[in-house]
Amino acid sequence: MRMWGVPTSRTASEARGSGPSPARATTAIRSGPVPSHPVACETRCLCPSTIQCPSRCRAVVRRPTSSPGSPKLAAAVRRRTGDAGTAGCAAIPTSSFGGPGRARHEDCKRQDAPVAAVARTGARQIAYSAGRRGTLVGRAGGVRATPAAVVHQPTVTGPVPPASQSDQEGGGPQRGPGGCGRLPDMDGRTLAPRMEEELGMPVVDNGRVHDETLSVHAGNAVDPGTGAIRRPLVMANSYALPDDPSTLDWSDFSTPLYTRNGGANQRWLEDKLVALETAGHPGDVDAVALASGVAAIHAVLFTFLRSGDHVVCSDVTYVATHRLLTELLPDKYGITATLVDSTDPEAVRAAIRPTTRLLHVETPANPTTRITDVEAVAETAHAAGALLSVDATFATPILQRPLALGADLVVHSLTKYVNGHGDAMGGVVIGDRALTDRIRADAQVDVGGVISPFHAWLIMRGAVTLPLRMRQHCASAQVVAEWLAADPRVAYVAYPGLAAHPQHALAARTMTGFGGMLAFAVRGDSDTQNRFVAALRVVTSAVSLGHDESLIVHVAGDSERARAWPEEFRRWGHLRFSVGLEHPDDLVADLDQALTEVMGPR
Repeated sequence: MRMWGVPTSRTASEARGSGPSPARATTAIRSGPVPSHPVACETRCLCPSTIQCPSRCRAVVRRPTSSPGSPKLAAAVRRRTGDAGTAGCAAIPTSSFGGPGRARHEDCKRQDAPVAAVARTGARQIAYSAGRRGTLVGRAGGVRATPAAVVHQPTVTGPVPPASQSDQEGGGPQRGPGGCGRLPDMDGRTLAPRMEEELGMPVVDNGRVHDETLSVHAGNAVDPGTGAIRRPLVMANSYALPDDPSTLDWSDFSTPLYTRNGGANQRWLEDKLVALETAGHPGDVDAVALASGVAAIHAVLFTFLRSGDHVVCSDVTYVATHRLLTELLPDKYGITATLVDSTDPEAVRAAIRPTTRLLHVETPANPTTRITDVEAVAETAHAAGALLSVDATFATPILQRPLALGADLVVHSLTKYVNGHGDAMGGVVIGDRALTDRIRADAQVDVGGVISPFHAWLIMRGAVTLPLRMRQHCASAQVVAEWLAADPRVAYVAYPGLAAHPQHALAARTMTGFGGMLAFAVRGDSDTQNRFVAALRVVTSAVSLGHDESLIVHVAGDSERARAWPEEFRRWGHLRFSVGLEHPDDLVADLDQALTEVMGPR
């Protein structure tokens, strides 16, 4: 899993198939007597000035010509790590986004080998013992969580001293075979080493990190430039180049160059989203955050389709997806699409052609809340040699994880629930790195649908409360849906949490909650629907969804897209209702007073 200072994504040239890039080095240091096994174990630097990890885990410690930072911090580094001289590779200070300063040495195989960031001297103790607060340093910070304080300097001087007696006798990290760490948690149990390494946080509860913990800590770390415990907003659109930039690939996304190639806030947000989408088991999953949800959908189609290819897609889907597949791609590029009822496995199989390269479904579907069996569609797609992408915006990673059900790619409009505050736009595609690297190289770098650093920062802030918000959205939507379904003034209600919903059982089996979206209509014509909306006092009439405030929008049932909607949607139209975070009793009271004003008492 990628972290700034330890990139594991392929370069743009590799994504295009032109061969691998050279290895890049990493560094990490800890306070106290430094054990024989450095904290970060990622890649081997071939510079002779590095000291190889004795346990042969490929980690290195680099010796700088100077210690950047304040004299007080530099002195602390020398006291804690030992100072045996200043010979070796020079290093510029670690950047404020937790990524690398660049080690420079004429004998290095890679001129811009990164020097990983570390956390502030004496700031916190990483402890797993009762009575001591543990600091969870995000994996993107370039520092692994260890049961000792970590220091805020990017490099260490001198050789690696031997492990202390306390380390050897159990007071420090407990190491598994080869020296790579299994750290004891506060109950003394063995932690999952891969999750420890990739997430940079302690793993308890039988190797599981809960969503609430991931949403807070994943992608976050102590800022090495200031010691702040939150990732900063990095508005720069350019990053420092090596002394000789003539060898750089200007479309490369593995080295910080230019924000269109990838910015600091974008990468931190991607790290958080990968952790949430994979429930803390990232493996080789990566994410590409883009400017909007539509940009993310377009990125999938643009990257994996070419003229003559065929797509099978849900016939109930977001309006921009519908237009891309039925108008823009066919007219401009000769890409054809068949729209089917994705809840019908036979209909999906029957739509497959020899040229089918992609199946795309939206579940729950907008606006009907229809649920698709992702696992069944994935089997059909893979049997045909096609990819499956799933737009899971309504569900979010909290309620459903399509990758675990067999999907190849997951798309979210981050504008909606993940941000949750109605003040930023973004989208993301999540999947195997071999796929996301292609999206990053083509749709991000060369088409330019990059997310704004400010919006990435806002969305990352909003995502912290995503599990808590989804819990409330689901609970309130259930109350509202049941109340509406019992009111004779209401024509119908579509909500997966209702037993009458056609896919209620499927939703209960494949989702951990029914979501915050529902659709309904009052018994009346289009004018009646509009007057009802105008009479609402708490609920806001506006597009979008997943905000903190409840939003409603009236849509008629006579559009081209409506031909695939259920009969009641076409007859009455519908009111798409995004249930917000207000108290459900207040929402019910508002709906009741508006219905009474327009249609009379119940």
